[in-house]
Amino acid sequence: MRLRAQARAGIRGFLEGFPSLKQLHLFSRSRGPMEEVRRQYDGRVETVLCAAPEEALAGSNLVLMASGAQQALFPAELLRPGTTVIGIEGFRDLDPRLGKTADKWYLGYRVPDAHILRSPKLNPGHLLTESDVFGDMTELLTGKCPGREREDEIIVSTHMGMGAHDVNCAATVYERAREQGLGQTFRLA
Repeated sequence: MRLRAQARAGIRGFLEGFPSLKQLHLFSRSRGPMEEVRRQYDGRVETVLCAAPEEALAGSNLVLMASGAQQALFPAELLRPGTTVIGIEGFRDLDPRLGKTADKWYLGYRVPDAHILRSPKLNPGHLLTESDVFGDMTELLTGKCPGREREDEIIVSTHMGMGAHDVNCAATVYERAREQGLGQTFRLA
């Protein structure tokens, strides 16, 4: 089984967006996909292959959850102060208590992602409520709510897909292609 495309895209995005990253802790149920990622980024970043999610968390302060797991892979208590967790499938593979215990929990986009609160799969026992949500990505990016205000804050961002992310990625690809003189121009009649 290949490492999920979303996980690969997230890793690539982190490494491009944060050139200072020197080490990647990676956990997958299969070793082969982790080895592929290690080979792909050999020379760019040290890739530590981990046998368990807890091992991957040790010492990490930026966590991408892109597992496809149908249950939490680690308990909320394992996060250390200052950690940012990005869950690309709501709380499908994250402990929903993170929404309560994190200093700030952001949704991708409040209205469509509110179904996380109503879903028994994503919010078991309806533990999370609207009052647990600190803000969403649009509010954060437009300055309507603050981001990290202290080094020790635990930040959690969950979303179930955002068109704005897709449009932003497409714009970035387009601009980079133009800078490199790549692509073709089509006339649409």
